[in-house]
Amino acid sequence: MDSLLEETIFGGNEAISAGLLSRKAQVTIQDARKAMEVFYKNSKTALSASFVVSGLKGGHDSKCTVFKLVEESNIELTKQELKGPVSVDIYAVGPNNVTDEAILANLAHSQRAADAQLTLEDLEKIGFIVNPLVSETSLRTAYQKPGVCQVPAKQELPAEVKKEPKEPAKPKEAKPREAVKPKAAPKSKSPFARISKEEAVAKAFDRRPNQTAVAEKVVVADDVDDVMEVDSDSEEQRKKLETLFDDDSMQVDSEPEEPDEPEEPEPEEVDIANEDEPNAETTPQAEPEPEPEFRKGRKKVTQRRHYEDDEGNLVTKTEEVWVSCDEEEEEPIQPKPAPKPAPASKPLPKIPKRTTQQATLMNFFSKKA
Repeated sequence: MDSLLEETIFGGNEAISAGLLSRKAQVTIQDARKAMEVFYKNSKTALSASFVVSGLKGGHDSKCTVFKLVEESNIELTKQELKGPVSVDIYAVGPNNVTDEAILANLAHSQRAADAQLTLEDLEKIGFIVNPLVSETSLRTAYQKPGVCQVPAKQELPAEVKKEPKEPAKPKEAKPREAVKPKAAPKSKSPFARISKEEAVAKAFDRRPNQTAVAEKVVVADDVDDVMEVDSDSEEQRKKLETLFDDDSMQVDSEPEEPDEPEEPEPEEVDIANEDEPNAETTPQAEPEPEPEFRKGRKKVTQRRHYEDDEGNLVTKTEEVWVSCDEEEEEPIQPKPAPKPAPASKPLPKIPKRTTQQATLMNFFSKKA
């Protein structure tokens, strides 16, 4: 270990801690401290060292252990501040001031890097208590360097097969759509719809038989007089239809729509006083219950029994036992109290009837009583 200390301190001009020395030399931390302390005392050149002083803090009732990192010159002052057993251990040795924060940070970082490269066997040599169920990968995950993400190489796509262009399909000849006539909305909700004369006459004549049938009738006629009779009949029907539709349209125009007002039903007079009184004839009288016949019987009763078990302990048990009893001793069943009659309510005042007759002009000028 002396050669390792000389190479690090004198050759590399760097400081080394006891923890880092134990990792590199594969020894326990106690052996590394002893070797470092001997090297520091026996070295001919001036070296700087830092020590860890631990003990109980003075001026406090509670036991509070304190660890202080000091130089060799401040060890005695620190011991006076602490009480109880005080221990002093060497922490690091170097060519320069080892209490500097930058040097201490570098020592801690290098010690963590060395821990990441140790195996389970190396940790046992150093003095660590290792769980046999712990895998090596779980110890190294905390100190692994961030890996560089490898970008996968681009895969060459196979050459696309050229597809022959398909012949464009011939568009189908669009058939002209027939214009749809919009339906006329009904203007009024009256039972007689207003229809113009021309539409009514046209609808009436649409129901006539086909022209072929009329032509056949005309051809079948023997004389010219028969043909004239057919024409005259059709003209008479047309005139009758026109007069009928004229009368209907006049009636619809002259009669305005007036909604029928529903008559309010007259409230029935109810005599509440008579309803509340119960009818004495309809209510049947309650028959008296027959007296029960008493006789001897048996009933189940829970009893406690005390007995000794095999070990001599007193044990109590509750058991259900059938016991003979007299039914006459049972309490008689009390009859239910008769219901109180409901108090007669006061009759309600009679509501005057409302007249549904509509006021007219003659009622306004009539003499009032």
